[in-house]
Amino acid sequence: SSTVKTVPPSGGQATRICGLTSRSLDWARLLGLAARHGLQPLLYRGLNTACPGAVPSDTLTALRAHYRANTLRNLRLARELLRVLEVLEDAGIPAIPFKGPVLAETVYGHLGLRESGDLDLLVRREDALRAEAALGALGYRPHFDLAPAQKSALLRSDDEHPLVRHDGAFALDLQ
Repeated sequence: SSTVKTVPPSGGQATRICGLTSRSLDWARLLGLAARHGLQPLLYRGLNTACPGAVPSDTLTALRAHYRANTLRNLRLARELLRVLEVLEDAGIPAIPFKGPVLAETVYGHLGLRESGDLDLLVRREDALRAEAALGALGYRPHFDLAPAQKSALLRSDDEHPLVRHDGAFALDLQ
């Protein structure tokens, strides 16, 4: 397979990570940068695997808590993705999931290693309104309340059709 999955640091990588942690680090700044770039799960895995004893306990605890919460969120997203794909398949609408939990598993090899906020699906432009209608059975509705003419114009001019579940638990982008 041509898929590249991240692997925990070992050997030389682990030694370099441990060497970096032995320096005077601004841990709060490192956590802030990791959060801003969506890399807290990968930072946690790298530090926890290479040299957890060299990381301040409050930092490692915060990273572990974020990692666990992220894993649970992505498990819920993956479960919802399966429900969405089943509804679209039953409606005869081809859809290809990408980003989110699919990317996490495919590239990183673990749902917990990539941060995701929504689900993204590729659908044919001509199927977007049918997909929206089919996903109504799961409680999805358009993110924007538009008149039919506005919705048609948006679908002609934009490549993204955002939906949100009625309870706000999930967002989905038809692209």
